[in-house]
Amino acid sequence: MQKLGLPVPETIDDWHMVLKAFIEKDPNGDGKNDEVPFSSVDTFYLNFADAWGIDLNTDSRWMQEFMGRGPSVTTADYDGLLLKETARMFTESLSVAQFRHGRFELVAEKFQCIFFNPPGPSYEANEAFAREIADQGGQVVYISNRAITHPTVSSITLVDAFNEFISPIIYVFFVQLIALEMSHRKGLVAGEAKLVGKVTGKE
Repeated sequence: MQKLGLPVPETIDDWHMVLKAFIEKDPNGDGKNDEVPFSSVDTFYLNFADAWGIDLNTDSRWMQEFMGRGPSVTTADYDGLLLKETARMFTESLSVAQFRHGRFELVAEKFQCIFFNPPGPSYEANEAFAREIADQGGQVVYISNRAITHPTVSSITLVDAFNEFISPIIYVFFVQLIALEMSHRKGLVAGEAKLVGKVTGKE
């Protein structure tokens, strides 16, 4: 980084600039543009999580909210449970309508959420709601087929377009990768339960 005269990257645009410089500016000085700036071995790409706005903390200092509407509520419910079980993380999943009634007050308190919005009948309403959270200072990781430009929104565009009823399969896979990385960072084996089993006879 110092040889290239570039700051440590913090945003996705910063990362793009740095990776491009590694290819074009010959950091090892051999006169060839033969450097490989990035490897997708294992889950190394999750090092971009901070730039995407996802805080892969290991101390559970906040509760992560997962939100969606329609078919995406299924995605939110699954992902909330997934991170509880794999990374021992405090999470909550709820529909956009549930969040609007009462929980919206949380936005003022260093709020962060992951918001799923596949194409469908409620697409525009969901996008407007994500912007509303961001306008109030909330940090939104917005997962959709189209990005939102906003200072406190990190957009992750997974695919160009797909049916909203298929979207949970694609979105869930992305969060599964995050859950595995978070478990690894906390020294946990994803899926290994220490206190309970999958089947319990207790009420």
